[in-house]
Amino acid sequence: MAPGRVFPAPKRGKARAVLKTGKPKRKAPKHVPYVRHGKRTCTSRPERVAFKRNVFDFIRASDREIVDMLLEDQDVQGRGPRYRCNHKGCQKFSLPQSGHMVFSSGSGVAAVPLQEQSAVLFAVVNNAPLAKIHALTGKNHKAIESMSKFNDACRKSDVQQQEKLISFGGKGRTWKDVEADEVDLRGDLLPDHAERAENERVQWEQWGGVIERGNRKTLVLTRLKPSLTKQRAPGPGAIRLPDWTPFAHKNLSNRNVVLHTDGAKTYKVKVEGMLHDHVVHQRKRLVKNGKPVKKNGRQVWVKPTYAKKFQHKLPGGRVLKCKGGTQIIDRFWQHLRGFIKTRKSSVGSVSLNARVRSAQWAYWHASEDLWLETGKMFSRLRGK
Repeated sequence: MAPGRVFPAPKRGKARAVLKTGKPKRKAPKHVPYVRHGKRTCTSRPERVAFKRNVFDFIRASDREIVDMLLEDQDVQGRGPRYRCNHKGCQKFSLPQSGHMVFSSGSGVAAVPLQEQSAVLFAVVNNAPLAKIHALTGKNHKAIESMSKFNDACRKSDVQQQEKLISFGGKGRTWKDVEADEVDLRGDLLPDHAERAENERVQWEQWGGVIERGNRKTLVLTRLKPSLTKQRAPGPGAIRLPDWTPFAHKNLSNRNVVLHTDGAKTYKVKVEGMLHDHVVHQRKRLVKNGKPVKKNGRQVWVKPTYAKKFQHKLPGGRVLKCKGGTQIIDRFWQHLRGFIKTRKSSVGSVSLNARVRSAQWAYWHASEDLWLETGKMFSRLRGK
């Protein structure tokens, strides 16, 4: 190019013609969030959260300070270290931990100070393994197991009361996403003298759960009644119609709910006022033109799908876009398996049932101070 040469500017009309005849720009697809309402799940960092109490607060406290601390946190009731009963005809002096659901009062060599009981309960509330609590505190394992057992029983009672107040979806124009799934926790062999069908000797601990996305406190669990299976069976199978149908019609009917499940046929039961989609969690063979695709002489497999976009046409004509899958409730199943892993209990036992409910209570309050929530739980149970 010769230096100093000036080219004429292009005319506007020609430039517009080029733009019009060019390839039109493609619009980016609209993002459909997995959690459309409520609080989205995020990575929790409990090691960076500052809680109100710690173990050293209980150990270093005097008799007066530990009582004031527990009264402030609603763990015990009373007006001080020793208070007079205000019932008519009863003028006895009582301790704050007298008649408590978890704490115990006593005298003599076997008595445990309230400071040490509070420290053990603090570790139990935060789901520390019982063997680790025994190693760190040096307390008798029976006392630790008893405190953990009573804490699980209190959580179970509180969960059963709070579940009655849970409702899914709503009555307005907003449609909420709800996930449903089931899990089998363990199986036990029946004794030889038990009544059973031929070669069916295994009974299973199976639970079903329903949760609304964006609101972890809507998790509802119910114990299922699966059929007995053979000894080599991998599990009890999917949820059955007698277990799912009554729950679906009672809690999801006419609630503006989009139900997301896996490929189990039971969830396809028609419920009035409810939409349903499912994602099959199963890998498939890659097929092209009706023939299986092979690579190096081997069949090519496609990975399973866990989330998929769906479009639902509402009765009013609107189109609702959402993502199907059961990611939220699958995370709870992982939390539940870790919660019961360190406790030995048989299928159908009261202790296993209470432990499952305790895991549900801990999941409800996972983003909160568990010690303070335990005090509120004791206060609610005392009121009942």
